[in-house]
Amino acid sequence: MAAARQRLTLLLVLVLVGVLYYTLSPRAAAAGTPDTEGNAAHADHVLAAYDPRPIWKSGGLPVDVGAADPDMAAAAAGAAAAAGAAAVGFGGRPDAAALADQVARLGRELEEARTSNERLRAELAQRSPPPPPAAAAAAAAAAAAAAAAAAAAAAGATPPASPSVAPDHVIPVLVIACNRVEITRSVDLLLQHRPSDRFPIIVSQDCGGTPKAQDTEQVVIAHYKDTVTLLRQPEQQEPSYEQPSHRKWGAYYRIARHYGWALTQIFDVLLYDAVIIVEDDLEISPDFFEYFAATRWLLDADPTLFCVSAWNDNGKRGLATDNRALFRSDFFPGLGWMTTRRVWLDWGSWAHAFWDDWVREPPQRKGRACVRPEVNRTFTFGRIGASQGQFFDSHLKFIQLNREFVKFTDMDLSFLLKDNYDGPFLQRVYGARGVSLAELKPTLAHGGGEEQRLEYHSEAEFGRLAKALGLMEDFKAGVPRTAYHGVVTCKVEGSVIHVAPARPWAGYQTG
Repeated sequence: MAAARQRLTLLLVLVLVGVLYYTLSPRAAAAGTPDTEGNAAHADHVLAAYDPRPIWKSGGLPVDVGAADPDMAAAAAGAAAAAGAAAVGFGGRPDAAALADQVARLGRELEEARTSNERLRAELAQRSPPPPPAAAAAAAAAAAAAAAAAAAAAAGATPPASPSVAPDHVIPVLVIACNRVEITRSVDLLLQHRPSDRFPIIVSQDCGGTPKAQDTEQVVIAHYKDTVTLLRQPEQQEPSYEQPSHRKWGAYYRIARHYGWALTQIFDVLLYDAVIIVEDDLEISPDFFEYFAATRWLLDADPTLFCVSAWNDNGKRGLATDNRALFRSDFFPGLGWMTTRRVWLDWGSWAHAFWDDWVREPPQRKGRACVRPEVNRTFTFGRIGASQGQFFDSHLKFIQLNREFVKFTDMDLSFLLKDNYDGPFLQRVYGARGVSLAELKPTLAHGGGEEQRLEYHSEAEFGRLAKALGLMEDFKAGVPRTAYHGVVTCKVEGSVIHVAPARPWAGYQTG
């Protein structure tokens, strides 16, 4: 931070020197009609670069200078004012009053941003413990625990239970909301199953100004005044579309903008090191918080994981039966998921639209995986929404929600670490009996019981097998839903079925 202040101070000095040089030079005296429009635009650009408010900037992450460090904010404000003065001066517009107004406006906005962030932090401090310790310390503790578990297993001893969330480890729950007044259905369950205020609930409200959004906001204020923090997404203008034809997908642009803004508040303003994200149309299971508490350490211990999800895309009745079973997945499931500030900073930017598909793309996934359950810990009742009910009647309404409490924090979950998982998993899949679809059906009719493998050689062949088994057939960024190393595992009539790519496997094809 000191280095940043030094750089800003140097910038201030250089700009002032430049202003003096230019104003005293013959070129300035001989300047003709000033290009006030072009230079005013340049001044606004320079000022925006140091704007302390948490605003969205295309091509980069939002910034919050005022909340980060008062001295740096002051230096930034000074540099911004000097840069603005230079931009105006170089254009030959000696309007002292306009310059004074511009500097005064910047000062007011800086103070408003600082006051707003202080008020938000104070409100959260009253409802929850302080933010967690540094992620590095948490990662070190998690790695040490994983090493201890591996050592115990190698020695033939019973490994210890997984290190669940520490007593002072705060994980906020971020509820993404728009205009669904049924948000009470989601928030009521969060409050009902929340074990303690170590999981502060933060509702981020979008769609401001519309009657239904105002109704939703009033519902949140009236029902949860003392238990839930409400944030209001300020940007309500028409999105900037990457192509004119994308206007028809405006809802997806707005949703992505809202997610980006809300995650910025969580990680860059409030400085939490992890978050659980849900939407306002999700129900949760009784062990929802237990599940995330028990798996939180995995994200610090294993850099090949970037999320934990409560969702199984193939979690329909009959296909998912073991509510204690957890898997790794190369497919980002969403619909109730946890990630960390480390992942957020690693992404370094955010999607313009279709944010979930953006997360699934190779530049963001980077070969990393998520943890998912066999039996869902969330269920969506959002038939009406931006997706216009896509998949709801044909698939989503058949997803089963876990109704029993599983004590995951008493379980050893170190098997989910990549080094412990991949070898046994692939051995199990390719050690299972290989059958054709025609050979599989008779064994299921007689009770089945053994693990079996169906192999595919193309996306089209996978689609035929998936349809026959009642699985979701589509691919995203070359990855079938729930797949790990190309393998989709499900239960059919009590038998474990692996739909697996034929070997040798060339990896996911994204072209």
